[in-house]
Amino acid sequence: MPKDKISGIKMEDGKIFHYGVRVGMLDFKIFSIIFKEADRLIGPVVGTIIYNAVKKQTAESANAIFETTGFKIKEGQKFDDKTIESFLKMGVTDLMSQFGWGAMELTEFDTKEGFIRLCVKDSVVADSYDEEQDKPVCFFIAGMIAGGAGALLGKGIECREVKCKACGDGHCEFVIEADLKEGATESK
Repeated sequence: MPKDKISGIKMEDGKIFHYGVRVGMLDFKIFSIIFKEADRLIGPVVGTIIYNAVKKQTAESANAIFETTGFKIKEGQKFDDKTIESFLKMGVTDLMSQFGWGAMELTEFDTKEGFIRLCVKDSVVADSYDEEQDKPVCFFIAGMIAGGAGALLGKGIECREVKCKACGDGHCEFVIEADLKEGATESK
């Protein structure tokens, strides 16, 4: 599929749906405004709140997309490097890149160690900040990765940002550490 085309999009009556899940478009600068204001009012815990909320919603949306497209993970599915790579590429990196979250790629994974590293060039969240930050700001994207990867692999997955363009790094980098050796279990 060409990179400038998004599959599964349907528009009707002022609404946009992606594989049956209603989505919308917005100016990316809203991220830094919302996150800064929430941090000012609530404090640093706002990153955890947003991460957990986005992770939950992404998992629910991913499961709705799977239902619409007929994609199913078999109970007890075993994951090897090839399966994980293809699942993550199809369900996380390609979709997030198509939707403008940044050019995402899977850069490293090891099923024995349960380690996955993803790179995001030009993160829409990090790019929404005009001034350099002292801590990573892409907890929204980390939540999307955790929710999407968890739904794809049938596991509760956590993701953390280890490099952030908003902090002066050249790109954003995310790490997933999970037990990938066992069969699929119910995602949380």
